[in-house]
Amino acid sequence: MMGIPWNFLQNSKFKTRELVQSITVVIVLQATELLTEVHFTCQCNSWSTVFVWLYFAMPAVGFSTFVWSLQQRKIFRTKSCGEDCTCIKCCTAGQMCKCILSCWKMLYPGLCWIVILLIDGKYAACALYRGCQEDSSAELTVKDLAYNILISKTIGFVVLAAIVLSYLIYLLLGSCCQSHEGRYEKIYRAQLKKDREKLAMQYIKKCSEKRAARYEREVEEETKDILAGGGLGHLLQVEVRPFLEGAAQSNLTSPPPD
Repeated sequence: MMGIPWNFLQNSKFKTRELVQSITVVIVLQATELLTEVHFTCQCNSWSTVFVWLYFAMPAVGFSTFVWSLQQRKIFRTKSCGEDCTCIKCCTAGQMCKCILSCWKMLYPGLCWIVILLIDGKYAACALYRGCQEDSSAELTVKDLAYNILISKTIGFVVLAAIVLSYLIYLLLGSCCQSHEGRYEKIYRAQLKKDREKLAMQYIKKCSEKRAARYEREVEEETKDILAGGGLGHLLQVEVRPFLEGAAQSNLTSPPPD
């Protein structure tokens, strides 16, 4: 493999991009939960359980589907088979690890949403409550759900611990999937791309300034030629006078109005 000038690492600032993205996802999900919490009530009827599980499932599926749409290029690849079709990259040798990482990113928002609701407590507690009468429709209070809230919080923290453990495995897989040289080469190529974009912008700016200066010189030269040829009066005689004479002639030949 061609040697890489490792000295570029001395001036590079390693940004915790993935960590910032993960924290941002959690903040957005927490804000969503706070907005919907105001309208949530636990009614003591047979539909409460169905409603709560949909409350868990639908946003989780929606967030995961959105991330799937962002990760589909990493999971699928176009296959030349006579017509447009796709094939899962996992079937390609050497791509299994990257596919697992992409699937983890896809499931992450949905899992975070479920954990947030479990740690909050009242959602799962409402679904687990079994003390309702068939003809009752009263709104349950926190006192009625205290025991189930404790169970929900416990389950939530257990799931959170499992997610943290999964994230550690994710980091290990990321280290195993890419050698040190490959990782440094990736950073180096990203730095080269950034430098190319910067140079391209500088080149475009320089070309624009040169073109503007050239047009300005051409305008100045044309102005000097006009002034040297008789000034503004000469310009009026050459350009404007024939137009005025033509307009006057057309007025003379046109019939008078009724």
